Amino acid sequence: MRLCLKQKSYFTLVEMFLVISIIGVLIGMMMPAFAKAQTRAKYVRWLAFNAQNNRDPDAVINYNFEAIDFQTKVNGVYTPTLYNGALGCNAPGYDSANYNGILSTTVANPRTAALNLPQWVPGGGRWLNLKNALSFNGGNSYVDIPGMKCIDFDPSTQDFTILMWVNFNAVRTVQCLFGKNNTLTGNSQYDLYLNGSLRSRVGNSSLTETIPAIQPSTWYNIALVNKAKVGVKMYVNGTLMTGGTAPALPLKYLATQDLVLGASNNGINARGVARFSNWFSGFMDEFVLYNKALSDIEIMGHYRMGMP
Repeated sequence: MRLCLKQKSYFTLVEMFLVISIIGVLIGMMMPAFAKAQTRAKYVRWLAFNAQNNRDPDAVINYNFEAIDFQTKVNGVYTPTLYNGALGCNAPGYDSANYNGILSTTVANPRTAALNLPQWVPGGGRWLNLKNALSFNGGNSYVDIPGMKCIDFDPSTQDFTILMWVNFNAVRTVQCLFGKNNTLTGNSQYDLYLNGSLRSRVGNSSLTETIPAIQPSTWYNIALVNKAKVGVKMYVNGTLMTGGTAPALPLKYLATQDLVLGASNNGINARGVARFSNWFSGFMDEFVLYNKALSDIEIMGHYRMGMP
């Protein structure tokens, strides 16, 4: 009687390489879908975090730049406007509508004025095709915030924090990101601008940050924190900056102009016309203002929740 022994079969080296190649192709085909899903997950996580800020009793302004069709009446005319979602603020006399941001331009001709407003870029923010952004042309476009009472801080007695995400088209010119000031040549109530490095003035303090060097076409999270009777801090991408001139204790210096995004407000000339300078050229897709000083941990938390 003969016994038949079944022979074992093995993969050949060629067959193993073929299987590995097929798996590699499948993974390569799936990677874009994974990356897209990861990007969407980050965006959704930030959107939920931003919605929490709307309920924060210390949040005075929260522009998330997502309501691109929002308009309000300005002098009887519906005008494109940044929607302020900070509805939970408990500051006395607060009305969130007073702190909506009016998209504005210095161009007087009504036929061309709309083309010179800050322009919406759908899907042009930190998460491409998901997050919206506002483009500033570096010459005559800005955002005016008409509300005054709850953001007219006395730096010597009141804490506040301003956080924003920005992307510069170029870094060689002087550009004011935001300012409640009269000019960039004197003291400012509070402002932040690029002039070779990031610089800020709060009251009579002067803070210059040269680390890291700002690059064009790159998204940055920048935060300015004023702690009354202590000083001013600046953060870039969640990290406390330490270069430049140490801030002096801020003194009271109140500006008569509105808070402006994208330019320095130089007041009214003899003909009653508003004057602006130091125009921002680039993109902005978030701006948040608190009437409190956030901690280092909170600043880093904002950055991590919002980083692309």
